[in-house]
Amino acid sequence: MKHKSLSSSAMLLDMNISVYTGRKQDKVTAEEVNLAKNTRSSKAASVYKSLFVGDADLEAINSHAGKVRTWLYSVTLPWSDSGTRLVPTKAFFDISHDLGEHEKEFDRLVQQFVTNYGVKISSQAFKLGKLFDPVEYPTVEAIEHKFGLRYHFTPVPEAGDFRVDIPAEAAEQLKAKFEAATTTRMREAMQEPWDRLYEEVQHIRDKMITKEDGKPQKLYQSMLDNALGLCSTLKSLNILDDIDLEAARRALELSLTNVDIKSLRESPEMRNSIITKMDELKDKFSLDI
Repeated sequence: MKHKSLSSSAMLLDMNISVYTGRKQDKVTAEEVNLAKNTRSSKAASVYKSLFVGDADLEAINSHAGKVRTWLYSVTLPWSDSGTRLVPTKAFFDISHDLGEHEKEFDRLVQQFVTNYGVKISSQAFKLGKLFDPVEYPTVEAIEHKFGLRYHFTPVPEAGDFRVDIPAEAAEQLKAKFEAATTTRMREAMQEPWDRLYEEVQHIRDKMITKEDGKPQKLYQSMLDNALGLCSTLKSLNILDDIDLEAARRALELSLTNVDIKSLRESPEMRNSIITKMDELKDKFSLDI
């Protein structure tokens, strides 16, 4: 694998989202529970309470953070155990734009939570009853710093880019290890688009099979939308322009284009046709389903 090709085809993205869950361990109540239940260890039961139970603003922040993570995993590829993602250069502007929009929405939700922070604490005194302890609540200045959505892009490093003063032999060994590690990471990264394709084909095929009672399974438009959405995403995730991946992606796309969900629900013949097409995909591209 030529690292120059990889460097020009992708870049690395590190994103960090920090959120405040409002969960707090309550040691006093845990001790009361252990005494009431006559446990033989003070660690037998642990009690956690929500300092902002039922708070819609906090729930919205955490929900948005989860959606951003899910979205990022869908449009990028894995690169390292630390969470760094591989971003196709052909999708850079779209991903960069969407990240900016997600960050704006995250900051808006945080400000919405912080603006009403004092009122929220007062309402929790009523909701938590004897579990309420005002000392456990961070100050408004401190709470704002518990939230953050930050990200940065970096180039994929090349094997020859070593700025260390070591003997030539050691440098060559380091370069060889770097190349091997990069090759392994790239192989693993490029396996993921295939895995996503395998799972989608399997899912669609399974949904076409009639249940044991002779009735068809429930089919929803989202099944088709998700599959076609994946086909679109795989265009950019095919970083090294794998012709087999593109052919498989295109075959799945063509097999579902113009398929009407209502007709699919009502027609056993159409469902059997989709099963046949999924089997053909399996046989042609050795999809393990």
